[in-house]
Amino acid sequence: MPSRTQPSKFGACTAGWLFALLLLVVPSSPALAQTEPADKEPPPPSLKEYIQELESFAKKAVEARGMTIQVSVVPNLRLYAIAKDLETAARNGWSDDKTNAHLKKQSRKYDKLDQRMKVFLHLENQGSKDHLFLRKKTKSHVKVRGAARVKEVTEGAPKPRFHKWQIIQGASLKKFTLARFEELKFTVTVEKKSNELTTIELRDLMHYFEAPRRNEYETVGIHLGARQISLGDIKTMFLEPIAIELAPATWEEPRLPEKLKKALATLSTK
Repeated sequence: MPSRTQPSKFGACTAGWLFALLLLVVPSSPALAQTEPADKEPPPPSLKEYIQELESFAKKAVEARGMTIQVSVVPNLRLYAIAKDLETAARNGWSDDKTNAHLKKQSRKYDKLDQRMKVFLHLENQGSKDHLFLRKKTKSHVKVRGAARVKEVTEGAPKPRFHKWQIIQGASLKKFTLARFEELKFTVTVEKKSNELTTIELRDLMHYFEAPRRNEYETVGIHLGARQISLGDIKTMFLEPIAIELAPATWEEPRLPEKLKKALATLSTK
């Protein structure tokens, strides 16, 4: 007969199985646990994704009297031009040799674009009672301050159409050549001298708000067909300069796709 103090074979066997089971379920050391890296870098973007990111980079909205201005920036026109040419080459089914030959042929053009950025601007009136006007060509309304200079300003779309307007102020009548618009899209190409703050100013724009008349005898108002505006003081139509600040030093530009990296390596070889 076994002693009362001697453990039974059944109990020892059960304890052994439980211990083995625990080893399978719970790792004996944190070092044995397999974990994925928490900060694993995502794959680089495709060429199409990269171009889309550039065309909607640094988006913001600026409010001004009577209008909203949507802004986005292509931060590096050299990289953008190369990416667009690579996109064209892929669409046309060019071989690697033909693509590389084209890139090298365009290399001088690319180099001129290296310190340039393109700013997309979309001006839109805030309501049907807001009337916006250009006094001259679009480029004459643009001024750049900071370590940069203007290289090109597009005319805009829809194309501004200038007409003679009569502006009546009390007993006086003045004639202006103005282009009325409800929205206007144009681009400003800027050459950077450094990554310091750059400010684009929109100057000399005009705005008229069509307020309800207090009585039928009141002379203020706008007549679109006759291109005539009646108001109390013409000075109220002139807008203060609208400042749009760009801070390239704070930008984190999109990661380069592999195709663009290879193209840059090709261009760097003589």
